[in-house]
Amino acid sequence: MSNWAAGHCANCDLRLNARSAGLIYCSDRCRSYAKDVRYFRRCYRDSRQGDPDVKKALQTRMAFLVADGYDRRSRSLAGEVREEILSANGRLCLICNEAPATQVDHIAGSGNERENLQGLCEPCHIAKTQAELQPMGPAETAQRDTFLNLVTAESPHRLCHDETDWERVEPTLRAEAREWRKLIAGDDEAGYWGDGASGTAEDVEHGLYLMMLAERDD
Repeated sequence: MSNWAAGHCANCDLRLNARSAGLIYCSDRCRSYAKDVRYFRRCYRDSRQGDPDVKKALQTRMAFLVADGYDRRSRSLAGEVREEILSANGRLCLICNEAPATQVDHIAGSGNERENLQGLCEPCHIAKTQAELQPMGPAETAQRDTFLNLVTAESPHRLCHDETDWERVEPTLRAEAREWRKLIAGDDEAGYWGDGASGTAEDVEHGLYLMMLAERDD
């Protein structure tokens, strides 16, 4: 199966900007979405979706997904900040005050302000997230159904959704993407891949592409 071309998002097929986009995905949301599809597919393949702990983990991921994704980049913390949070309260969970704090919880919303962060043990973190889940409306239900169709499909719809082969093929795709980026945005752009001034068919085509990028990024 091959439905990916260098210069396009592996998850949604959007044309990438060689100067600013990632090599494989157009956004952190697409990267997370593809990762979630693979995780769900592994759980379903191994018939683990009914296990109580796995079921809770799947429900939590689904809740973030239908709420427009989990913004890992904005929620990421520097190592020293994470250590400060987990070492507070004698390194104990701030909810049960018994188990070791192993996970950083955002108390309300996604803000990384110190007062919005607390250290929790995994069971308390999962229970808190579960308690905060809201019923899905029509839009969220449609997103869920679209996602589950990808999860339960007999064969993955996209390379990045393949739970068995993605780790094997991803390095090859990244190598191809680097070559694409070098060709499009490398030092030789003013030559063969120029701004359209030379008049060659390839140069004119690339000049139009550069104009399209500029208009899209404005």
